[in-house]
Amino acid sequence: MATMIKLQSTSTDYFEFAALHAQPTRPRRGGVIVIQEIFGIDAYVQADVERWSQLGFEVLAPSMFDRIAPGFIADHDVAGFGAGAKIVGQIQPEPALADIAACVAFLQG
Repeated sequence: MATMIKLQSTSTDYFEFAALHAQPTRPRRGGVIVIQEIFGIDAYVQADVERWSQLGFEVLAPSMFDRIAPGFIADHDVAGFGAGAKIVGQIQPEPALADIAACVAFLQG
């Protein structure tokens, strides 16, 4: 079962962000990072995390929008897409990649 955890970015601001985490349900085969779509950590991302964990992977899905809109989840409709697009336009590549690097480090540990 997946749970939300907090991770600290490897960026210079050490930003703390949420990530959906699931342990493998069978012997660990490795780690997988699921990157959210424009709609946030929605039911589709949650299902993907569960699917990978059932295949034997430890999984993280970082909340890539936490720096702009913590906990953001949008419906899969025109309004949700528009809301997500506004956030995507504000994301800086370097901090986002540092957040993913923190996920890699967590899974390697």
